[in-house]
Amino acid sequence: MKNYGAIGLALLIVACDTNGSSSATAASPVGPMEEPEITPATTSETLLSAVARLNDLAVRKENEISASQTAQYGEPSSEAYKHQVDQIEIYRRDLDGNGISDAVAVIYACEEQNCHSTTRSTHIGLLYANANSFEVAHFERYDLRAKIVDLWGADGLVVEAKDYGPNDPSCCPSLVKRSVIKLPTAQLP
Repeated sequence: MKNYGAIGLALLIVACDTNGSSSATAASPVGPMEEPEITPATTSETLLSAVARLNDLAVRKENEISASQTAQYGEPSSEAYKHQVDQIEIYRRDLDGNGISDAVAVIYACEEQNCHSTTRSTHIGLLYANANSFEVAHFERYDLRAKIVDLWGADGLVVEAKDYGPNDPSCCPSLVKRSVIKLPTAQLP
C-alpha cells in the first residue's frame, strides 16, 4: 500500500450535477492518505491517486520556492521552511463537456512549524477523467489563501484570492482578487 503522507489532512468532496446544484460530504481529519489495494481501479481510487500526485507536486513546489528564497538571502539550505498539505477540497463536475465527471482539487499547503496566513498557499488542479484515470490538465499556485467561488462561471472557474494592499502589514492581507481559470470548450464527438 502506498502512503502519501498527508498527516492531519481534512478532505471535503463536493459533487455537482449538471444544473449547478451541489452536495458536500465532509470527512473528519484523517491520517496518511493511502491508495486502496483494490483492482481494477474504480473512479474514486484513481481520483485519490491523482490528488496524491497533486499533493506531492504542491509540497515540492512550496519547498523549492522556500529553498530558492533562502539561497537568495545567503542563508544555509537547512534554514528553508518545509511545507505540508493541511487541507484538500475536491469538487466534481464535467469540466470538458464529454459527459464524464472530472474533478477540481483545491490544495492548501502550509509551513510545517509555523502555519499562519503568511506561510499558507493554495494550489488548484484540474483533473480530467478518461475511462481509466484522471490526468492533471492544469495546476495553478496562489501565494495566499484562495477559494473557488463559482464552479459554473461563464468563462471557467471563478477564484478569489487574498493579496496585500500597499499599506498592509505582513500578517493581514486586505485585498481580494478575483480571477478565472479558463476551461476548454466542449470536445466534439
